[in-house]
Amino acid sequence: MAFDLNEFRSSMQDGGARPTLFEMEITFPDGAARQQPFLTKISEIPGSTVGVITVPYFGRQLKVAGDRTFATLSCTIINDENYRLRGRFERWMKRIAQHDNARGATRLDQYQTRLRLTQRRRNGSYAAYYNFYDAFPTALGTIALDWSTTDTIEEYTVEFQYQYWDNVITSPDTPGLSVDITLTT
Repeated sequence: MAFDLNEFRSSMQDGGARPTLFEMEITFPDGAARQQPFLTKISEIPGSTVGVITVPYFGRQLKVAGDRTFATLSCTIINDENYRLRGRFERWMKRIAQHDNARGATRLDQYQTRLRLTQRRRNGSYAAYYNFYDAFPTALGTIALDWSTTDTIEEYTVEFQYQYWDNVITSPDTPGLSVDITLTT
């Protein structure tokens, strides 16, 4: 197949998806109001992997699909001067596991919640939603303090585990219309 610049150009009419056009939403499990969007500087659309089960058969290796695993969701958060969001994450993690003893939440609905990452188009419309189900923080990063650092806003990372994610890709021709992709065998 010959390289066709016009075909490539026509597929890039909208300029391509931009990594800066996203927002994260969270409803904290304590029932407090949703932070929409919270101060996320960096996030990602994590991958997933389908494992392989190898079954030996008469000297051959039959490979069949195994279990799906999901990568950790990592976000870099901008710290506000009142530590509102940082404090929420600290209290959430304390609810999961206390600092000074082995107690913590025992019911999943006490510490798991849904996160949503929304990717936007350059015209402001929604391109895709990624929902992360039964998510909870497992690592709260440090905040670097340094007298010689100027003209910088504090930031820290939060790593989330979750059970699974799903996505909705919206049609550019009909905003809000989802396009379901189904594989049939």
